[in-house]
Amino acid sequence: MEFDAGTCEKARFLNAHGDHRLKLRKLPKFLILSAIAIAFIAWMLTTSAGVSSPKPEDDPSRQAANPITHEFQKGMNFAHVHRGGLGYGSESSLAALRQLKEMGVEWVAIMPFGYMGSVTEPTIRFGDRDRSMQSAHIEQCVRDAHGLGMKVMMKPHIWGRGFQDGGKWRGDIKMSSESAWDQWFSDYRDFILHHARQSAQWDIDLLCIGIEYVHTTREKPEKWRQVIRDIRGAYDGPLTYAANTLNETEAITFWDDLDYIGVNAYFSIADGPGASIGTMKQGFGPYVKRLEKLHRKWDRPILFTEAGFRSVPGAAKAPWEWGRRGREEPIDLGEQARAYQALFETFWEEPWFHGVYWWKWFSDPRHADRIGTGHMPQPPARLVLTDFFRRPDPRG
Repeated sequence: MEFDAGTCEKARFLNAHGDHRLKLRKLPKFLILSAIAIAFIAWMLTTSAGVSSPKPEDDPSRQAANPITHEFQKGMNFAHVHRGGLGYGSESSLAALRQLKEMGVEWVAIMPFGYMGSVTEPTIRFGDRDRSMQSAHIEQCVRDAHGLGMKVMMKPHIWGRGFQDGGKWRGDIKMSSESAWDQWFSDYRDFILHHARQSAQWDIDLLCIGIEYVHTTREKPEKWRQVIRDIRGAYDGPLTYAANTLNETEAITFWDDLDYIGVNAYFSIADGPGASIGTMKQGFGPYVKRLEKLHRKWDRPILFTEAGFRSVPGAAKAPWEWGRRGREEPIDLGEQARAYQALFETFWEEPWFHGVYWWKWFSDPRHADRIGTGHMPQPPARLVLTDFFRRPDPRG
């Protein structure tokens, strides 16, 4: 049986005070009318004095704007291949989603893009600029995932050629003047609201509002609060932000406006190549304490919006490093698998931990047959992932 909030409140009142309606029937009618009149006058005086109930945003201890049931997420970042017939919405993409389903993956992060010319340019371009990733392709990918019984996090990214070619990344985005900051946030608001409206239309299960924009979150937290309020007006599902490791995560001051504390968890957990699972678990120790402290401070579950290790020696020391094009590196499938095992064993039973999205899997299923040195989980790591993801939900 379901009860609305009014019914529950009424029940609590009657439990505490008893049902006084029986007593009221025994009182003279003029006393009942007098009591009603006094209550009405008191209400009028309070209203005319400008006293009103506090707004939710005035309460620093408020919960999320739309209370939700936090779900444990067995996830994978699902990367679009920018070639016709191999990207989102294609038959290849559907086949890759089926691969993930077989591995026990229950959530996928779909990642459309907005583009900046450089990290100091305030203009953000978005929409159907990439012929291989049109809105129709993204929508079909969402439908395919839902059709397989999977849930979807929409995780829009900002990127640009100037980032990669100039050795920069999203964390370097920083404007040189207040007017430039205003324009950047205006453009970003348009960009993220575009995807928030799509998320509402396509029944997206979780929206990630931003990713590793380190200077923006530290220098302009109130602008982020306004962006979040605007998003809530367009999309009523749960929200998170994907912060860069713990340095950004601990500096963010608006977690109370979101539903999950999102962390891109590229933690250094070893001093060099060849570390054992036990050594890696010890390496995770300091991060566990800091994450638990964050959970207690903000009363929000921790979600690893990204985590991953390359299949090379020393991957556990610097998991954030990308392979360099044209540079040959030795392959170490064992180190990647041990790092997966260490992460799962460290966090799986922590009550504040609500899942991980591994980095990454491609929309072209042929990538699964290629042994490489990137972050894509290779066969030994896949066995570890499948073992844990096929286990019952640790949150029950």
